[in-house]
Amino acid sequence: MHMSLKQLIPGIILSFSFLICSQASAALMVIGGTDVLLADVEKYGQGGASAGTPPELLTIYSGANIKQTMATDYEYSITFLYKQATFHNVFTAPDGQTVDTDSQSMITGSFSVGAGEYLNLVFGAKCDAMFAGCTEIANGMNIDAESSSAANFAVSELMVEGDVTRFYLFLNDTGSSPDNDFDDLIVLVELTDVTIPPSEVPEPSSILLFALATLGLLRLRK
Repeated sequence: MHMSLKQLIPGIILSFSFLICSQASAALMVIGGTDVLLADVEKYGQGGASAGTPPELLTIYSGANIKQTMATDYEYSITFLYKQATFHNVFTAPDGQTVDTDSQSMITGSFSVGAGEYLNLVFGAKCDAMFAGCTEIANGMNIDAESSSAANFAVSELMVEGDVTRFYLFLNDTGSSPDNDFDDLIVLVELTDVTIPPSEVPEPSSILLFALATLGLLRLRK
């Protein structure tokens, strides 16, 4: 069926709008992991050498890893929430800044990640007093350690609101007497997508001007 250009304009606008939304959105994906009900973790949020307040969550995923599905630029904040550990433990952000069991601070910064890459997030467990010589558990290499024979971490559900994604990370350092309580260092990660869409994708104003110009040409031809 033959369609006039005037009839095609709404479809053209919709197609360009969809392209802009697709380019501007980004998504994180949690890979693997074993469900752990914190309500069933007897020692979670209890014990000596503790500081802060642990989040009250239902389910976390032991041994999970976080992968990016689209190339994205992020601004981040990472906040210390809780620790129940005599060991020195540390968390390192993609740009090298750290949150540890001594400073108990919040850090902010920015980083970029490519499509199909794991976020460059690393826990260091059982470090020395200078936070060196740690057992490293990197996102992308994290495994479930139900036997508590190896340090690992757990990931909460991802909480997405607009361009902002939040999630909790829970270190299990195994301790001097191994446990599975996932509270040796808990941090809250907040990522804000600040990706600028590719320049070749028209802005909404350009699409509107294109549509108006096309309508004008159609009127002149009548």
